[in-house]
Amino acid sequence: MKKTIWIIVVIVVLLGIAIFATRNKTPKDAIKIGVAVDLSGYAANWGEGEVKATQLALDEYKNNINQPVELIIENTKGTDVGTVDAVKKLIEIDHAQAIVGPTWADSYQGAMPIAESAKVTMITPSAAIETIQNKDKFSYFFSTWWPEASEIKTLITHMTTSGVTRIALVNDQDPFDIQLVDNLSASINASGKIAVTSRNTVSIATKDFRTVIAKIKTSKPDAVFIQVTDTSTMGPFMKQLKEQNVNIKVYATPDAENVDNITKFPNAFDGILYAFPSYAQDPSYSDLVTRLKTKYGADASQGPSFVNAYNAATMLFEVLKGGARTGTEIRDALSKVNVAGVGSKNLSFNPQGQLQDVTFIMKTIINNQFEQVVQ
Repeated sequence: MKKTIWIIVVIVVLLGIAIFATRNKTPKDAIKIGVAVDLSGYAANWGEGEVKATQLALDEYKNNINQPVELIIENTKGTDVGTVDAVKKLIEIDHAQAIVGPTWADSYQGAMPIAESAKVTMITPSAAIETIQNKDKFSYFFSTWWPEASEIKTLITHMTTSGVTRIALVNDQDPFDIQLVDNLSASINASGKIAVTSRNTVSIATKDFRTVIAKIKTSKPDAVFIQVTDTSTMGPFMKQLKEQNVNIKVYATPDAENVDNITKFPNAFDGILYAFPSYAQDPSYSDLVTRLKTKYGADASQGPSFVNAYNAATMLFEVLKGGARTGTEIRDALSKVNVAGVGSKNLSFNPQGQLQDVTFIMKTIINNQFEQVVQ
């Protein structure tokens, strides 16, 4: 009798342990997806939006994937070392099967060989393929950032139709910014309608532009184009330009659409002109902004990459839904995926792993509000 009681007790204890363990650990078959984003560096406002957009996409997709999906978020700190550390941890310790990110992977390229060697796919929402060195060696790297050609064409078209004949260029030493302004300068020269009066390269995080602005004034341009990595440097530039009474057109990239900038430098950005993806006109864009605000109770749509992050996550979860699991399966499936996304009915990658061509519109800032330019 006593033996029977002890057997029952042992069985009950073992069942209790099994139930507790089942309830308190991640399922072994969970798909682990890394999210490598900047949460504390120059691009922190980009990274925060990328995390929230990725989480929203998972919330909307998880019931369509036949395995649980776990997001593992790592801070790249907006540095090359931080990016390498984040990606190494996600791959070597967390065993992520794919990674959304890294933020600004074109500026911090050190993690690419690590992911390629481990055969782990990375989809960045904020890196230009054109800037990636030896891209042909990185078949596991994709980007939902747009091709530059359409953006540059839109900028030059507006310049020429607005009567700009002389322009000064400003960029910092970030690889993406140098390459973008190189391409812009080449396209301006090829147009034969606009002369580049000066090219001014500054250090990253420059805050004092008075000397640069003095040089710009001397070259007597009709307009100036600026591209810098640390978006917080845009405020001092715009403020100092107005303080020195330089009344010329200012052109920029989608980085100009930055809530933090217009909050810290009210009205300093009024009149700036910038190209922006035309998905801003699409109802799916405003719907995504609304859904992010509803979920997080705040504006999670800072910077231009939150849409790209949502689209990157959508493409990734679509191939997971289709059964891709290993890094190679995910890479091969992404090369063929075609799914509806924000601002596009057909999200797909070109042979270089870049989102297919995106059209652009011109926008401006009026009374601290982002507005479309009516032409």
